[in-house]
Amino acid sequence: MNAVNGSVTRDPDQTNYALNTSVTLTAAASPGFRFRGWTGAFTNTDTATVVVLTSNVTITAVFTAANDNFAERFALTGPLVSTNSSNASASKETGEPNHNGNPGGHSLWWTWTAPASGSVTNDTIGSNFDTVLAVYTGDSLATLALVVSDDDSGGSGNTSRVVFEAVAGTTYQIAVDGYSGSTGNVLLNISMNPLLGPVLTGPLMIQPGRFRFSFGSVADQTYIIDASTTLSTWTPIATNIAPGGSFEITDTNAHLFPYRFYRVRQPGSEPQ
Repeated sequence: MNAVNGSVTRDPDQTNYALNTSVTLTAAASPGFRFRGWTGAFTNTDTATVVVLTSNVTITAVFTAANDNFAERFALTGPLVSTNSSNASASKETGEPNHNGNPGGHSLWWTWTAPASGSVTNDTIGSNFDTVLAVYTGDSLATLALVVSDDDSGGSGNTSRVVFEAVAGTTYQIAVDGYSGSTGNVLLNISMNPLLGPVLTGPLMIQPGRFRFSFGSVADQTYIIDASTTLSTWTPIATNIAPGGSFEITDTNAHLFPYRFYRVRQPGSEPQ
């Protein structure tokens, strides 16, 4: 009877057993892992199971990382994160995408919510096998939308590295798999450089007098949107509590001018 990333107890606990002895096997996962089932002489998923020894048998308790499945992904917090695990016993779920286009087969999942808007680097540098890395949005396998993915940009050891612009308050789903089924010890790192102030980009006129702005900002700060036709005289048109992301504001006077300038600022501050 064997176990990796967990332990197995036997009752009765003996070196040798008489024929037809009933033995209760109980599996206990190590922290960060979960019991997946028994393999070998018989298979089931009961944590405690009874086997009748009618002959010499080999029974293996299989443990896998607790974040093997998307629904059980680990939550990570903060602008600087480093976490480790192993994908040796991990699997690939039905409906799971091929990360970076590779079939993989031993993926692990994490979820991370951006504490601010800014540039984020995710990498698997320090892992000891060929990894693939992908970042998504979406709250289920069926609704995942790819943000960015990579295979070998992490440098030595065929590790992975991606950089993307995160939006404050947005939750990102992170998957690490082994290239073509590779397994080993996973080290996942997250590092972000948050925006120091609000950024207003890409005003798009939806219809006369209505615009959509991409607005990246520090969470839970109050900002004012100003409009001007001269770049010297500014008129406030909206004040918002802006956690970042995209939102719509309405400039009811936009149709009166051939063009308009916009800026975002905090109360009492200079324009950004």
